Amino acid sequence: MSVTKVKTAGGWVVAAKGTKGDPGDPSSATADDIVSDGPSTVQDDLDTLFSADTSLSAALAAKLSVTGTKVAGLIPKVQGDLSVAWDTDSTGGGGGGGAVGDRIFYVYASGESGATGSYICDGTADEVQINNAIAAAAASNTIGRGTNGGIVVLVGRRFTIAGPILMKTQVRLTSMYGEMATQVRCHSSYAPGSGSGMIELDTTDVQYVEVDNLTLDGQGYSVCGLFINEGTGQEYDAYHKFHNLYIWNVGQDGISMQNNSGGRLRGCQLWSIRVINAGRYGCYVNGPDSFYTNIDIGSSGSHGFYIAHANNRFFGCKSWYSDGSGYYFTTSSRDNQLTACESQDNQFHGYHIQGARNSFAACCADSNSYDGSSGTITGRSYHGFYVAGNYTNVHGTASDKNEGGRGARQVYGVQVAAGVTCICNVTTTGNYTGSLSNSGTMSGFVVGT
Repeated sequence: MSVTKVKTAGGWVVAAKGTKGDPGDPSSATADDIVSDGPSTVQDDLDTLFSADTSLSAALAAKLSVTGTKVAGLIPKVQGDLSVAWDTDSTGGGGGGGAVGDRIFYVYASGESGATGSYICDGTADEVQINNAIAAAAASNTIGRGTNGGIVVLVGRRFTIAGPILMKTQVRLTSMYGEMATQVRCHSSYAPGSGSGMIELDTTDVQYVEVDNLTLDGQGYSVCGLFINEGTGQEYDAYHKFHNLYIWNVGQDGISMQNNSGGRLRGCQLWSIRVINAGRYGCYVNGPDSFYTNIDIGSSGSHGFYIAHANNRFFGCKSWYSDGSGYYFTTSSRDNQLTACESQDNQFHGYHIQGARNSFAACCADSNSYDGSSGTITGRSYHGFYVAGNYTNVHGTASDKNEGGRGARQVYGVQVAAGVTCICNVTTTGNYTGSLSNSGTMSGFVVGT
């Protein structure tokens, strides 16, 4: 084994044989290269080089030195010159005025191996340490583009809270391990009812928060999973993001989006969220102009989706086995748009539509009006699409699969209430009574059985 040294006035650049110059001719190597016999021998070659050239070893050691004092809860940052710093930013360009790494905070679960720093939980009121880290990451609740906010990372399998986690402006709360691997669960002492949640906003003016990669377990206590109550905010739309969450067994709503006085709960994005066994609604939408994508809701105590506001978009969402309608639109709902959504095996209507100008594209109503009864069938009273709101536009399918011979339950594929003007283009099969009951003024076609 040999090392070919190509000298220049400068230092050295290390390369495996074949990546610089001609693999068969070390003399053709580019200046500042070390040509090795092959990738498997690079470490040996470097060892040989360092022992032969102490000045090179000293130079690299200086470049890789760690400066400053380690700060609990922070992470080191590699500078542009390969030095490492804890508390200064030698690059000097756009790094802000704070310490390097001072906007990433690790919160450790009780008993977590390797726990260090200022945020180590006790396993009974872990919201205290989590909220302290959020407050430190935010610095203030004021919007600051490039000057405020940070990330709080939960490290551990299980956190127990006896009060709400309070999100502040421009802070992201996430997990080191992933949504199914880190659980935040309620302590029995925390059961505030439908007006509070496991995760809330610190004030009604908070904007630009992000929560992801967590399981929220209410353990059946009277609390919402997410309770997002937005007021006047600070500018434009709140623009919160919630994604990759599993919300399980909360006694109230899985997701509760509330547009308070001032009306800034707009522009929010929720995606890839599963809500199972919510005590009331899977997703309570009382705010406008937001996006709900791939929200899967099962076994809610009432309606899967309860929609009481305007101009929201729903893509690829599903409600199943809920004890109400799959999607319930109040008279206050209007101009909402649903695409490729499904309502399956819910106890009431697949879609109960009362507000005006809501539209549905490629939506499916599958075997609703199902209350779980067998033998003597009860609850055969509801339809796939129940249209009671003017100027509704429905496109999709409505069928009953009579699963396992249990008996068809969905009475009509589409029922249009008296006095309602709407457009429906729906294909239907297997409904108990028929495809269409029209007491209003309907344009379009509903065909099938």
